[in-house]
Amino acid sequence: MKNNIETEWYWGCMKGAEEALRQGSGNDCDHAALLLSLLRASGFPSRYVRGVIELDSERLKNLTGINDETHIAEFLQKAGIPFKIIIRGGKIGAFQLE
Repeated sequence: MKNNIETEWYWGCMKGAEEALRQGSGNDCDHAALLLSLLRASGFPSRYVRGVIELDSERLKNLTGINDETHIAEFLQKAGIPFKIIIRGGKIGAFQLE
């Protein structure tokens, strides 16, 4: 999946497993649905787990291709993705995402 399914940025499952596989893309929720389907089809018991991840600014810059923390915040907001900004050393150091 890592090498064959592209990441898109939006909130909530919109495509599901089958459509993410067909289109070769989806967000984190769609990736999870596809992974669960593949694991279950292979006989591995699996389930969803929901949580919060903290990504430092540099990691999120690499993932999104956006080089400014303020623009990353605007991007996440426009995509409808809930987030919290973590301030470190007087500047945006990380983002917490659901």
